[in-house]
Amino acid sequence: MSVVERALAKAAALRGKSNGAPRQQRSMSGKSSAVPVANNSGAGVEVDSTALRALGLIPTADMEHRIHEELRLIKRPLLQNAEEGRSTTSGNLIMVASALPGAGKTFLSLNLAISMASELDWNVLLIDADMGRATLSRALGLRDAPGLAGLLDQERASLNDFVFKTSLPRLHVLPAGGTRPQFIEVLGSQRMRNFVSSLGDSSQRLIVLFDSPPLLLTSEARVLASHVGQVVLVVEAGVTPRRSVLAALEVLDPSKAINLVLNKNRQIMAFGDEYGGYEPYGYGHQPEQRIEK
Repeated sequence: MSVVERALAKAAALRGKSNGAPRQQRSMSGKSSAVPVANNSGAGVEVDSTALRALGLIPTADMEHRIHEELRLIKRPLLQNAEEGRSTTSGNLIMVASALPGAGKTFLSLNLAISMASELDWNVLLIDADMGRATLSRALGLRDAPGLAGLLDQERASLNDFVFKTSLPRLHVLPAGGTRPQFIEVLGSQRMRNFVSSLGDSSQRLIVLFDSPPLLLTSEARVLASHVGQVVLVVEAGVTPRRSVLAALEVLDPSKAINLVLNKNRQIMAFGDEYGGYEPYGYGHQPEQRIEK
């Protein structure tokens, strides 16, 4: 049983599941797996680079190498924080957010997850927690699949029934699962605390990335931030107002590792492009001092 599968099994146990063992399915390798597979396919959810590139969710071919190098710079401090925080229960839980829509947080969430899943020492669970837009779920063909909302709706639901493996080794996805009335109350519930506690188990080498709603538009994002140990705040260069970034920082717990990433910063690019570049800053410092007016 893989690290992800052990984490999922523990989550089911902590949620008080009492109606038997989790559902087992066969993977292409012939080994039994507790993780459900989309469309009954052994390969799971296909991470189709061509389709995702057409949607603007992965870099164009000419920018792929540069963006991958920048992602390596971004993920290294996050992984180091997760490694150093293994004595706690939330250092491996990372929320990718923005102050306002359009900053590129879903692009970063997906590509950061893919980059982290290439690490030999970590498995990755990518969670679409942006119920309102569910861009990630739609892009992966999981718009109508049960997911986080359904999982938290049911008191005795098994996480195993909602997580999908992908065609990339060490990467799993939990889709949004649609919207629910009073979802903010569910996010703040003991049910949610049990869920994140099981995934933050220090004995697992598992990175959990939450693609969050914008912090200044929904209260769900602020509640979600209370459950994680690290926050990546994506700032769109030249577009996100300084006051919006400062307002987003004010709603976050300063005791957490808050990391700012400047997105679409064409000043650091050697040539023009659609995405611009990523520039991580603010690690271990007061990030608001680095924000351009």
